[in-house]
Amino acid sequence: MKNSITCLSEHIESHPKLTCKDAVKFLYQSEFSTGHMIGENALDMIAHERENLKISEDIPLFEKVGEKYARFNLNSPNALKISDAVIINAMKSCMDIDFKKAAESFDELAVSVLKLIEEKKIPLDADEFKGEIALLRESGYAPVSHSDIYRENYKPSYRLVPMWFMQYFDVIAAAEKVIENGGIVAIDGKSASGKSTLAYNLSQLFDCNVFHMDDFFLQKSQRTPERFAQPGGNVDYERFYDEVYKPLTEKNNVVYRKFDCSKMALGKTETVEYKKLNIVEGAYSMRPEFKDGYALKIFLNIDSEKQKKRILNRNGKAMLERFINEWIPLEEKYFEYFSVADNADIVVNV
Repeated sequence: MKNSITCLSEHIESHPKLTCKDAVKFLYQSEFSTGHMIGENALDMIAHERENLKISEDIPLFEKVGEKYARFNLNSPNALKISDAVIINAMKSCMDIDFKKAAESFDELAVSVLKLIEEKKIPLDADEFKGEIALLRESGYAPVSHSDIYRENYKPSYRLVPMWFMQYFDVIAAAEKVIENGGIVAIDGKSASGKSTLAYNLSQLFDCNVFHMDDFFLQKSQRTPERFAQPGGNVDYERFYDEVYKPLTEKNNVVYRKFDCSKMALGKTETVEYKKLNIVEGAYSMRPEFKDGYALKIFLNIDSEKQKKRILNRNGKAMLERFINEWIPLEEKYFEYFSVADNADIVVNV
């Protein structure tokens, strides 16, 4: 809530001719996303819009509208690093919202903003703001348009995207380049740094395969003290090499078996068709046996306290202790021994 109000205040400061209608639209987007479905002609609309845009160095690539979404400005120079199709897919990923909860959250936000307006902390007219809120509620929270004043003065040209699109923009732009020649993207990093989430988010943007290092846990016969003493030895990297890495580098289909933790054994054989973008996520994915075949190597870093909080929330207290005493030390040993972060193309601090 506070973040949305802070973002609005900053936007008003940089757009002094913003009206109450535009402020309501800003708040609306922070809770409802765009509030409407992406039309079939959305791709043509972006292409046409780009043809007539005046690119300006003064326009930021992103403007936050709250905790969940950001405006991606098409007339910012760096916007050209991403294709229209990827932008559309990013927009589509914003569509999964709970409308009732969004309305409740918006109403709370509107009350807070109105109070700040009445206290002269936000330079807008209170009665005009209340009027715009009333019109929105009467419409059943239908999407809001910009005012003519805003359009005339600022010529907005943006699309609403999820916040992760902003955080990982450089990764997304680099991943799209991999598709040109086909290849593999590796996402390595510390526990709870968001490797699986990033891989999933990329899969929402691109037609790609995702492979998880967690599917290559050691089999019972491999779990020896000698094996665990090896830096990065607590993963079946030999099987991963044979079943996934080698076929992908040869641009062949992948035929492999996932490790089933419930049975502590390999599962059924699966076949995955080769695609021009293949993502491998998980700790130990950037072992030296693999790194030369990767077109892009990403390392996700996270500080210790934030890491512990995430693991506690995700896995519970008992599992946190195991992470601290067993798995994190093994990961750190691997990261240091093979200089994993130093060998990455992109390092993201989450």
